[in-house]
Amino acid sequence: MFNQRSSRRIFVAISITCTAIELSTFAAAQARPLPGPDVQQIYDRLLPQINKIPAFDHHAHPGFADDPDVDAMAAPPDFSEALRTRSDNPELIAAAKALFGYPYTDLSPEHAKWLVAKKAELKQKYAGTAYFDMILDKINTESSVANRAMMPDYLDAKRFPWVFFADSFMWPFNNLREAARNPDEGVYIPLQEEDAAPLDAAGESGEAAT
Repeated sequence: MFNQRSSRRIFVAISITCTAIELSTFAAAQARPLPGPDVQQIYDRLLPQINKIPAFDHHAHPGFADDPDVDAMAAPPDFSEALRTRSDNPELIAAAKALFGYPYTDLSPEHAKWLVAKKAELKQKYAGTAYFDMILDKINTESSVANRAMMPDYLDAKRFPWVFFADSFMWPFNNLREAARNPDEGVYIPLQEEDAAPLDAAGESGEAAT
């Protein structure tokens, strides 16, 4: 006999079936990265417009190689070094080609001399703050936050807003145990202690207030 309970069971069964069909259809659609033939055309149309939008770099350590106040994380020269800072990282070659017209496909010592000479040439051509402003222009970056202990006069403060590198103040006590934990800390912590010394002296003499 068909009653209210049977009707409810049939309704639940139909609802479950419809939901299963809907989910399977949705999953099938999501399994395709390009659901329609026009998607690639949309990408191709939007990409040039997106590339025109200047970027904002929220964390950088800009500076010349001989600047002692460049505070990028130091690491021992072994496997613990970050991939992107290793000399065999292919991204470095691609960047050198894009920024400086680097003519080689490796960074061997002989070939790297070309890059050093080219940077020295551009440094003379773009004096003062013009060199790093030129770099930002080439990579279409409006501004880049400079994470440094001190700001040099060759960085344009309008395009390189300063964020103080405070790591030197995080190790105020005897750090022998911490420095011995691993090779990375063994390089990093002594550098922070070294950087803290002139800052402490400036604070004691009142120079920091000016």
